[in-house]
Amino acid sequence: MKRLLLLYITSIMLFACEQETVTIGNYNQKALEVGRSTQNYDSAIYYATQNLKLTQSAADHYFSYYIIASSHEKQQAYQKAAVNYVNSLQNLPEGSQHDELRYQLLYNIGLICKRYANYDLAINYYKQASNYVSDKNKIWLYYNLGNAYKEKENIEEAAYMYSESLRLSLLAEKEIEQAKAYNQIGLLYSSLEDYDKARSQYLTIINNDRNTSELYQKYKGYALHNMGSSYLYEKNYNKAVEYFLKASKLNRPDKEQFVTYFDLGKCYEAKGELSLAVDYYRKACELFPATEPNREFLKVHHRLGEVAFQLKRYEESHLAAGRYFAETDDFLAVKEQQLALFSSTNMQSAVDNVILTYRKVRQIKEYKYQLIGGGIALVLLLVFLIRFTIRNIRLKQRNHKLETVQQQVMDVLME
Repeated sequence: MKRLLLLYITSIMLFACEQETVTIGNYNQKALEVGRSTQNYDSAIYYATQNLKLTQSAADHYFSYYIIASSHEKQQAYQKAAVNYVNSLQNLPEGSQHDELRYQLLYNIGLICKRYANYDLAINYYKQASNYVSDKNKIWLYYNLGNAYKEKENIEEAAYMYSESLRLSLLAEKEIEQAKAYNQIGLLYSSLEDYDKARSQYLTIINNDRNTSELYQKYKGYALHNMGSSYLYEKNYNKAVEYFLKASKLNRPDKEQFVTYFDLGKCYEAKGELSLAVDYYRKACELFPATEPNREFLKVHHRLGEVAFQLKRYEESHLAAGRYFAETDDFLAVKEQQLALFSSTNMQSAVDNVILTYRKVRQIKEYKYQLIGGGIALVLLLVFLIRFTIRNIRLKQRNHKLETVQQQVMDVLME
């Protein structure tokens, strides 16, 4: 019995040792498999972390850190990704055979630095990365260097980097990369108010009918919109509308289509074609829930409210201004929102909204805003009372005239 028990324990230990040996040798491979095939990045991180715990070799560690970093990046945990990319870089053995991975690590760290608006650090990592890659593979490196310098408002360096990216993409006959560079160079010219040179860059993309791929059409959409913007800056609204309409007909993401519709609304408003302005502001508003709810995007509701009010579309004006006010606590929208209701026949809703506005204002902690908001609410209530009084006076005058006419008719009939 003892011999059987000893044999059983020995077999378990041998099995465990065999499993451990196999596991140590394959943790990184297993991490790659689950990451690529099932996109289970938590499992990939787990297996790569186990490999770090079970091995002492720096050669194994750099790859484990790389797997962990790329998995975090896929999960959009960028700060964790950056830390592990740096760890991978520190454990990467010397030698030219690792130059490709060294370049990728430095480049990825640079991208994350740029994401967090640390442009100086991003430029530093990009420039380090340039030492480990051939010139023909520097298209994206130069492009991102251009982006970083552009954000730092160093137009000269940005122009140089974009031009280098364009030169290399022309040599490599890569049209997508060319389109990205042309657009950025055009935007630089626009920032300098040299709109003719900017448009020459955009037209290079627009006039290319050979490439019908979905990705190229995306950048053609950018170019068409940028053309329209250049004319909008010059207040040439007819030409701006022409290019904005062309851009709007392409299959584009909601956020980009939103901006085009908003700009079309601005053009038609400036031209005095208010009905069309409302149509495009409304289209932009319909795309709004799919975009990021920031203050700039909410402005379209403000514009819709103002233009709809001018057209005496009071209910639409009220709803648009109300959405803007609800999201921003902007008291400039309150007057428009309430006046829209005062101008309509819905007096009860007007009173309710004045009370609601006043209650909302009281929730805001800043004393000056309480005063402003409370003052606006009281003014609006006063406007309502004046309008209500005038309405009653007019109603009484009308009734008096009606009674007078009726009496005159009765007198005539009696005679």
